[in-house]
Amino acid sequence: MKRKRAWGLILLGFLFVASLLCSCTGNIITSPPPLPPVTTPTPTWYYVLDTSFAGGAVSVSAYGYGIRSTSSGKLWIGTFPAASPNYLTEWTTIGGLSQTVSQATIGGTTYPIYSTFNVGVGPDNYVYVTDLVTLGIELDTAGTGVTTFTTGSGTSLWGVAVSPSRAYLLDTSANTKVSLFNVSGTGAAKTFTYAGSFGTTGPGTLGSNPGNINLNSAGTTVYVADTANSRVVEYDAAGTYQAAITLTPDQPMDMATDGAGNIFVVATGTMNTIYVYSPAGVLLTTFGNPILGDPNYIYPTGITLDSAGNVYVIDYGFLLKFLRM
Repeated sequence: MKRKRAWGLILLGFLFVASLLCSCTGNIITSPPPLPPVTTPTPTWYYVLDTSFAGGAVSVSAYGYGIRSTSSGKLWIGTFPAASPNYLTEWTTIGGLSQTVSQATIGGTTYPIYSTFNVGVGPDNYVYVTDLVTLGIELDTAGTGVTTFTTGSGTSLWGVAVSPSRAYLLDTSANTKVSLFNVSGTGAAKTFTYAGSFGTTGPGTLGSNPGNINLNSAGTTVYVADTANSRVVEYDAAGTYQAAITLTPDQPMDMATDGAGNIFVVATGTMNTIYVYSPAGVLLTTFGNPILGDPNYIYPTGITLDSAGNVYVIDYGFLLKFLRM
């Protein structure tokens, strides 16, 4: 009887240990639920070359370079300094030349539009260029000179961007930087006060010969085409580094944003392509190649969008329009 009781206790103990082992084994084998897959957002739109737009391309000059659009449906295009003469042109978005601006008279001084390179347009449709050396030049909506602004130390001003409260000059001298100005007043009564510079330290340090500078529609984000480093660098309005979008091996030349904050980047290199990124820097789509790879379209340098989201590209003296579908 005692032996049977002992065997019974042994059997109960064995079953208890076995149940514990099964429980532990079950815990080990059981996997946590899988994480949802990371998906890339798919845009509901796409772009096609508008062949009805002057046959697909408008010849704007032998060396067209920078381009910006206005909310009134105009395009301002700058010319490369190797072109002769150098000038700024205003176009309608259907491909018609409205006017040519070769100089600006401000306060009795005439400033030749010696080198427009890249052109800026503010929210009030005022137009901005540089003299390539030290000055930012403001023109009104008719292309008439209004005022100038300068740090006094710039040596190679390549690009300009302006919001209602700030202005930025991209200096491509040996110490590449962005000069920041506070803007007060409106219209022809604006004043520009130098407020420092950025892009020279930390992860936001710019390489030599950056392509261009632009803002998002709200003026809260500054984009610089850091061409030498194959990336687009993002800063906040005060010049604090935020992020960078890498395009290696292609080299970004210019960028613009649509109403949703998507970033359109035109790049040269192996693809000569337009890249479209979400506001978070996720690649959404590309377009423009092989059109931009055609022997006639080999060096895209400028990009802008109109209010309908259509894209305009300057490619070595040609103006191309891509329709948003």
